[in-house]
Amino acid sequence: MDNIAELMARLGDSDPKIRKDAAYALVRAARQGQGISAAIPALDKALSDGNTIVRRRAARALMDAAQRGADISIAITALAGALSDKDTGVRDNATAALGDAALNKKSHDAALSELAKALSDAHINVRSNAAQVLQTVALEGADITIAISALANTLSDKDESIRLHAAGALGWAAEHRADITVAMPALAKALSDPDADVRGRAAWALKRVIKNLQVVIRNSDSIEQLDKTESRFREQYGALRTRCRYGKEGELERIGLVFSKLMNETAKRRDELAANRDIMLDGKPRPPKGSGIYQEMRRAIKNG
Repeated sequence: MDNIAELMARLGDSDPKIRKDAAYALVRAARQGQGISAAIPALDKALSDGNTIVRRRAARALMDAAQRGADISIAITALAGALSDKDTGVRDNATAALGDAALNKKSHDAALSELAKALSDAHINVRSNAAQVLQTVALEGADITIAISALANTLSDKDESIRLHAAGALGWAAEHRADITVAMPALAKALSDPDADVRGRAAWALKRVIKNLQVVIRNSDSIEQLDKTESRFREQYGALRTRCRYGKEGELERIGLVFSKLMNETAKRRDELAANRDIMLDGKPRPPKGSGIYQEMRRAIKNG
């Protein structure tokens, strides 16, 4: 069994070979289940080492430690910086380490925040790694609420593989019943993505979130809450109409159908609650058929 304190000291040696060997020994120790938590501050510092191999192995040791439940919160900032390292191996190990840290309650929020920021990085490799890891984290059932807005924005990334991973992350989040309502406009827009795989994954994610919202709506016992829900749908659709470019009417109509379906569900449940309470909807006479929100939205879509 390795002496962790001795390996920590060697990580600061002036000889790069000694530092490389020490870093490798810590990787091996972590893989074998030996606790290396005491070495995390030294590994954090090693992420800025001038030697590429040392940095790569330090990131790998942190990844292996995080996989085995160690709290690597202290190294999150350095790992985030390593996402832009010139070496592919360092970048990959750092991204994976952040992903494993996101599965730990203690480092969850900090790691997710850094991964979300990485989705807008100027370098395609950084964005790609972050999107892939977020998809894996979502697949594992971890809460990725912090990253939902960033993932929604990533659905317009110029790279189709990044868009695909972003849609997958949102889909798995919805599969685990996370509230990704804020991503609905972007998912609906992705139904027109030029890549068939992205369109398919966006459709799956959208179906999942719609199903979740339908369950929430049907189980709601508050007319006031349903009013707020409908208002939120209106605002989201209104914002989309404002941003929609000329010549994208078909795209807008598909998005409108998604929102109108949910608003119909909301109105139906609100009417049920009102009837159960033996009152008129909002204390006013019920509107005649043909004047509901669905018809209103369809007219808006038709009239552009």
